Amino acid sequence: MKNKLGASYLGYFFMELGLLIDAGIPAGEGVGILAQGGGDSGLAGMLEAMHRQLEEGQPLSGAMRQAGRFPEYAVSMVALGEETGNLDVVLKGLSQHYEQQEQIAKAVKNAVMYPAVLLVMMAVVVVLILTRVLPIFNDVFSQMGATMSPMATVLLNLGNFLRGHGVAILSILAGVAALLIALGFVPRVRRAVSDAFASTRLGQRIARSRFASTLSMTLYAGLDSDRALDMAAGLTRGSAIHKKIALCKSEMAGGASLAQAIEKAGIFSPVYARMLSIGFKAGSGDAVMADIARRSTQEMEEGIDRALSRIEPAMVIVLAVVVGLILLSVMLPLMGIMSSMM
Repeated sequence: MKNKLGASYLGYFFMELGLLIDAGIPAGEGVGILAQGGGDSGLAGMLEAMHRQLEEGQPLSGAMRQAGRFPEYAVSMVALGEETGNLDVVLKGLSQHYEQQEQIAKAVKNAVMYPAVLLVMMAVVVVLILTRVLPIFNDVFSQMGATMSPMATVLLNLGNFLRGHGVAILSILAGVAALLIALGFVPRVRRAVSDAFASTRLGQRIARSRFASTLSMTLYAGLDSDRALDMAAGLTRGSAIHKKIALCKSEMAGGASLAQAIEKAGIFSPVYARMLSIGFKAGSGDAVMADIARRSTQEMEEGIDRALSRIEPAMVIVLAVVVGLILLSVMLPLMGIMSSMM
């Protein structure tokens, strides 16, 4: 099974191809120009194969589907652009869409990686204190003919255990990490983790941002409301937004407009719902939806920043408390001994 192209590459690909087509260059020739641009040999080979298919009369969407590396959403949108004669508009919209997806992916990665790095640093500091610092204090107590406090002794024994079995512990941790990585490639496990994340507040904000972005582009490309919602549902699967989209379609089947259905389903806040309703009445629903998508993405990023701003000081405080308790368990008895000797 071929690996799907990443959002970063897709953003550049659709942007460049859209510019070439907008300049009057046919899609086949445009893909051929991109294939000559160098870069990864595998990607160049894929583009050359697409170029040959396009020169033989294959539509761009068909060449993308045969390549097997483009997301189904992108293929469907390109087919829609070919069907409506708005291919250049769709390509530019796809470029913006995948640039936004890359932005979301980086934001989520930072939200996960930053606390993980802090946690590892905390663990390293605590292990160094237990295995390197406490033995020094133990030698000092021994030279004075005294023993450390019971808590410090327990921590010292823990440090000695870590020193004596460090290789085995690291091997176990490496094995657990490898197992978790391997499980990440199992579709059922990956789907379960994705569904669990989608139920969080951050996951819901990301789904709302993707929904707004997808709906904006599909409406701009001339897609009808039902098909636009179907495409948006495909990109928010497993989230609370996905269930609300089903409710939205049910409301539309009952005669409600898209704006009314979105408001009744509670997908957006009342303010955004009113904006969308006014936009549709003014004939600029796609432009208003694009603005809502931009605002939703900004809210998501702000939510991630707020979460990180709380996590960092909390973890620093925890580290300070842990290190402080360890040192106090040693320093207070030592100070008592030194004061009695004076």
